[in-house]
Amino acid sequence: MPRSLGVFWSANKATLVGLALGVAIIGVFFLMLGAFGRVEMATGRIESFIIAGSRGIQPMAVVAVDGRSVHLPGRAGGRCRVGDQIALTRQRGLLGWRYRIATVPRPCGRNRTDADPET
Repeated sequence: MPRSLGVFWSANKATLVGLALGVAIIGVFFLMLGAFGRVEMATGRIESFIIAGSRGIQPMAVVAVDGRSVHLPGRAGGRCRVGDQIALTRQRGLLGWRYRIATVPRPCGRNRTDADPET
């Protein structure tokens, strides 16, 4: 058995080393893209809704937060409208802030001056 492992190693050394390096590089890449900071709450205002996506049609909300616009997937259950405030979470990573719609029952809050009641 040990001799067969030695033969396997010597015959496939370049392949095994390349595979190990490839896995290590992919792991470092995803680590760099991943989030490092703690999750914080943030509030944004919905500017518009668009339909986009490279893997099929996906509704996205364009949200103004921290002085810039971000695209967030989904319409938060369909209860959000343009101009609503929306609860977000943000997390700092190496490439900047990552925003997501907060996982609360009603992430969108209506302005109290709206004529229609909340439903």
